[in-house]
Amino acid sequence: MAGNAATSYLSLAMPNKVEQYAELALADMNNTNSPWGRWLVMIDVARSHVLAEDADLDAAVAIMHDALDTRRANLWLRFSAELRNLPVTLPKGGVIPRS
Repeated sequence: MAGNAATSYLSLAMPNKVEQYAELALADMNNTNSPWGRWLVMIDVARSHVLAEDADLDAAVAIMHDALDTRRANLWLRFSAELRNLPVTLPKGGVIPRS
């Protein structure tokens, strides 16, 4: 919910509120349990740095670079693809491949 609030405040051009709610959202997210949500919130934070009265473009670029780090994104894509190919073991010992 806090991530959605951060995005909403970004649309309202209220960068201080974006930072406030992004901090709450990122505290609950990590690269394991919610990588895409975390990256989206980080992109919102980067954009809020551009919208601020004292715009910090260097910070915005650094945050955006971290959010879009393709090595991490590619690792996650490979990991999720491997998970989809693992069989699901049923309690009675039957196996159904995931599709």
